[in-house]
Amino acid sequence: MLVFDPTLVRRFILLSRPLPMTDFNTKVPVIDENGAQVFRVQVLVVRQDGRPAVIAVKVPAAPQTLEEGLPVTFDGLIGILYERDGRQGVSFRASKVSPASNAGAK
Repeated sequence: MLVFDPTLVRRFILLSRPLPMTDFNTKVPVIDENGAQVFRVQVLVVRQDGRPAVIAVKVPAAPQTLEEGLPVTFDGLIGILYERDGRQGVSFRASKVSPASNAGAK
């Protein structure tokens, strides 16, 4: 598990509304260990070094008020390294997503 270092990021910008996750085979909504539905949030990461990245973050019970282009913050953002079928990657997860406190500022 990798703990995400927030000092490396200037902001997260929401690229699409949170989408409910479903099981690939059964199409049943994915529920976390606390009984909350899991959502996928795709964001543009604007890093301190200026190089952008796009990541998808899994979060429980994402607020429906989130709109595309809105700056957001994550609580408890972590990355989990995985290897599947000879491919490696990082899966991101957070305990909460919410509008950034300076969402109206430019």
